[in-house]
Formats: sequence, C-alpha cells, structure tokens
Amino acid sequence: MFKKNIDTQLKLVVFGVFLGLIVLEIFLQLFSLSAQYIGKAKQNFIISNNQRILCLGDSFTYGLGSGNNQDYPSQLQRLLDQDNRNITVINQGIPGMNSSRLAKKIPEMIKLLIPRSSS
Repeated sequence: MFKKNIDTQLKLVVFGVFLGLIVLEIFLQLFSLSAQYIGKAKQNFIISNNQRILCLGDSFTYGLGSGNNQDYPSQLQRLLDQDNRNITVINQGIPGMNSSRLAKKIPEMIKLLIPRSSS
C-alpha cells in the first residue's frame, strides 16, 4: 500500500513537471512571437525626415500655464532638432477642447499636415 502511494505521488510529480514545461514552452513561444511583432512595429514606426507631427489636444497640449515654449510639442520639437531631423511638430492644442469637438475638427487639422505646393 505504501509503495503504491509513492508510485502515485511520483507519477503526479513527473506529470506536474512535464505539464509545467509545456506551459513554459507555450509562454516562451508566445513571448517570442510578440517580441518579433513589436520589433517589426517599431521598424515601421521609424519617422523619416521631412515629416510633420500633429499634436492634438486640450490645454495640456496647448501649454496653458506653462512657460514660453514649455508645452510638450515644443519640447518634442527641441528633441527632434537635437537629433538633426527635419521634422516639424505642429501644436494644435486648444484650451477647453473635448474629445467630441476634437473629432469634428480633425479633418480641418489634418490639412495642416499636407505640404503646400509651391506653384
């Protein structure tokens, strides 16, 4: 009886270790796939030169209450300038803006991203 009990426990331990290894392998495979996906997404998100970044939002984006050129779009512009990128940051923060009003204004704001032809 005692030997049968030990055999059952040993089988359960071996099964538990085997099951744990399977779960670990599945987790590592999923992690690897997600890391590959994130790496590809980052590659696709690299900003090239001659681009524009449109910052939309409310008073936080506008910089209400912050010092001159201390709003985050201005800080972003400085960082990009330090990196010698020809990227223009456009601040379209409007104090008091909410998401429904912003959604209505997006088409008009997007026009700011389209380069004007020099004809």
